[in-house]
Order: sequence, then structure tokens, then C-alpha cells
Amino acid sequence: CFFAVGDTGTGDANQAAVAAGIEAKCAVDGCAFGLLLGDLIYETGASSPTDPQFQTKFAQPFASVAGPFHAVLGNHDYNGTGNGQNWGQEANYAGYAASQAKFSLPGGTVAYRLEAAPVLLLGLDTQQILYDPAGAAASQAALVGAALAESPQPWRIAFGHHPYLSNGPHGNAGAFDSGTAFPENGQRVKDFIEGNLCGQINVYFSGHDHSRQVFDAPPACQGTVFVVSGAGAKLTQFPKSNTPAPLFEQSSRGFAYVRATPTRLEIEMLDQGGSPEFSLILP
Repeated sequence: CFFAVGDTGTGDANQAAVAAGIEAKCAVDGCAFGLLLGDLIYETGASSPTDPQFQTKFAQPFASVAGPFHAVLGNHDYNGTGNGQNWGQEANYAGYAASQAKFSLPGGTVAYRLEAAPVLLLGLDTQQILYDPAGAAASQAALVGAALAESPQPWRIAFGHHPYLSNGPHGNAGAFDSGTAFPENGQRVKDFIEGNLCGQINVYFSGHDHSRQVFDAPPACQGTVFVVSGAGAKLTQFPKSNTPAPLFEQSSRGFAYVRATPTRLEIEMLDQGGSPEFSLILP
């Protein structure tokens, strides 16, 4: 069992309320680990591996949740130079991860594979896929391909910051922010997911839009469920409208919770107090 939540990094009472709900859920049903879906430190990311914001926006709010927290980075985590593309900030998160055990970047990298039987986890840096510095998209595609070919796990779950489908203000990959110019429109994220994940993984978790949504596999991506769990502190509404409609959609704080056995995967969407509001079972 594990939880997934994104867009947490405010350090405010709203983040603390969601963290308390996670603590309550884990106390009752157990949590082997958590997934952090990016935007871990608002507004401009970590300035060093010892940035005090790691304490105020991660360690202190989640003090009562055992972890480990396997993290991926979001756009705000790279926001150190005004245009949001300070790729050197990656080292600050990797350095903090190396200094303690609770905040985890397996292998010291921002894109990685992790075996957690009966699940293969694929952590993706979608901000780097979006802008593709130094061939990051191809590198992550190779990582995904090797992991899917080699892993014996019956369930395959990927997680990154940017959504594939969303009714929130950012919208769908390929049309982010009402179709802003390439590459900000997310076309590379769309192409990456369709070329490397669709039909190859069971679930893709993301944040970026500050809400909770669950989409059944769309025609262009048969076999893959899409979950937005970006309501870890902030909230946004639903100006967009996908067809078909999501199976679940709430603009209220909360998180996702997963139970996995070799033959069954259950995804729960919970409110900030840890009470379930929706459940989807994949046999």
C-alpha cells in the first residue's frame, strides 16, 4: 500500500491538513511508502541541498508520516532563474536526498525505476521531458523501455508532475495552458506518454493541476488509467472538459491511495481527512 500526492510545497496549514490525513490513513491501513508528484517547494524551488525550505515544506509537515517519499520534480522545483529552467537545481534535491533517508530519489537521479513487489514504479521528470535539455526525453524513454522489458512485476505504475489528461486550468498534454507555444504546450509530454507508456503501464499519476481526477483509459491510450492527485495544498477549478468525462473529479484537498496484490490493484481517492470518496479496482 502507498499514497500519491503532488503540489505540496507550501509549508502552510493546508499542506499540514493533508499530511495529517495521510498520517491517519497510514495508521489504519499501512503505507510502505509515498509518491511525491512534484512542485515540492513553492515558488522557486530549493536553492541548495541545505535550503531550510526542505524542513519547512517537507520534513516538518510530514514529520509523523514514516515514508520513504519517492519524489519527482515539478516546474516550480526548477524555477530558480526566472524562466523556470534552472536545470542545476536538480543537484539540490539529489543532495538533500543523499543526506537523509525519508526524502528519496533512488539512484540519486530525478528519473528512475524502482521495484516494489508487486509493482514496478517509474519516476519521470516531465519538466525535463517538456524542454528536453541534453536529450532528456530519449534518456527517460530508454529507462522506461528497459524497465518494462526486464521487470517481473505484474503492475506497472509511472508517476510524473505533468498530466496527460486534466480538466484543470493547465489542461491536457499537447494543449497545456490553452495551447501556448511549443514546447510549453506539452506536446513532448503527450508524445512521450503515447509512445512509451500507453498500453504498457496500468496507471499514470500526476499533479500540476491542483485537484483530484481519475480518467479511464482513453481511446488513444488503451489499458492505462490516468490519475491527477495535485491537491496536496493548493486548489484550482475545472475550466476544461474532456470527453469522456472523468470517473471522479473533485476540487478539494486530498490524496490518492493504492493497494496492490499480484492479482488486484485498487486506487482510492481520499479527502484531506483520509476518508475515501472514490475507488477503482483493476483486476
